[in-house]
Amino acid sequence: MGPAARAPRGPVDPGLLRLIPELRRHLMVVSTAAVVISVAVVSQAEVLARGIAALVGASDDGPDVAQMITALAVVAGVRAAIAWTIERAAAVTMEGARRRIRTAVIDHAVAGGDRTTAGLSSREATVATAGVDQMEPYVRQYVPAMAQAVALPLVAGARIALADWVSAAIVIVTVPLIPIFMILIGKLTERRATRSWAVLQRLGGHFLDVLEGLPTLRLFGRAGAQARSVRGVSEAYRATTMRTLRVAMLSALALELLATLSVAVIAVAIGLRLLAGGLTLATGLVVLLLAPECYLPLRRVGARYRAAPTG
Repeated sequence: MGPAARAPRGPVDPGLLRLIPELRRHLMVVSTAAVVISVAVVSQAEVLARGIAALVGASDDGPDVAQMITALAVVAGVRAAIAWTIERAAAVTMEGARRRIRTAVIDHAVAGGDRTTAGLSSREATVATAGVDQMEPYVRQYVPAMAQAVALPLVAGARIALADWVSAAIVIVTVPLIPIFMILIGKLTERRATRSWAVLQRLGGHFLDVLEGLPTLRLFGRAGAQARSVRGVSEAYRATTMRTLRVAMLSALALELLATLSVAVIAVAIGLRLLAGGLTLATGLVVLLLAPECYLPLRRVGARYRAAPTG
């Protein structure tokens, strides 16, 4: 572990993959799960669209409600099983991450000093304690969201293209706008998160030094001054964290607004062509149900982006 923090290299740091084999398995699990979830979402939209179209239509036979309910129950069961699998894989990954990273930090400190707390620098102590815990949102939320952001828009977009090329064209034009906004806002969020991490490191080192020197400080009557200094650093960390959260919430609002407007444009186009008779109800419903799914994973990634630089 070098003294300087390395620049982030994409959503998944190769150094983490080498250090934590469980993370590689977690990536394989969430990638496979993302494909299965994408197929399940498309299947659910197909079943709902056909069932609603049959209910609204003037067919004498009517839809087979039992089959529709059974199909929806199967899809819901598959999605629940996939969600449980992802959570289980995340728990195993975090258990391995805590064990391996803390072992590596302690071994590094022991190699350069004795087996005491004094052998740990403030950076190493922060990484081994709060730093490892801050990986959990990254593993549980950000990594699965990234996998779904790749798989679901591709699968849902392909089905939309087969059903209606006009809606597919709108999706192709508007979906790239979300990553562009994510990059612009994400750079600001990353700078704020890096600043917050630096303040946390300073706070951890200062607190460790105060604890080690507390008997001497009390002897010379300086304990109160150091307590005020710790409170000052804590307040700086709180203010930095709150500024980071404000930027993250504003970015989530911008992404939500962009995605909502894009789906509204698609809905208006579908409604006009349904009135003109240029589109069947079943096709329009399939497109309308799948269009939000092209934007939802990207919005989740944007909302959870803060977990990436922190993790």
